Amino acid sequence: MLLMTTERGLSVRDPGPTAISRQVAALRCGDSFLILTRTDPDEPGDWYAQVRYLRDTERYQVEYRDGVPSEHYQAFTDDPAAVVGALVGWAAGLTAWRRNFDRVRLFAD
Repeated sequence: MLLMTTERGLSVRDPGPTAISRQVAALRCGDSFLILTRTDPDEPGDWYAQVRYLRDTERYQVEYRDGVPSEHYQAFTDDPAAVVGALVGWAAGLTAWRRNFDRVRLFAD
């Protein structure tokens, strides 16, 4: 199951691309972050993608973790379409969206 939550407490189960796109657009004028969380009993660990809008620099901080600390990355962009592509791609289990970002690993095992 996929769950999208926002800073203000909005919670959407299994959001599609349209819902994700709307919430990314709302980051500029409301919530400062949103989180997608994937839960699957067959995939242990923490699985999430999140974005935070940094109002002072008008940039987006994109972060995701695929199960284990060594798969925890962060990137920055000023392109909301790239953010939507990243979140929609991550939600679908795709990896091609990663090519659009200079990612930095946050933690290692």
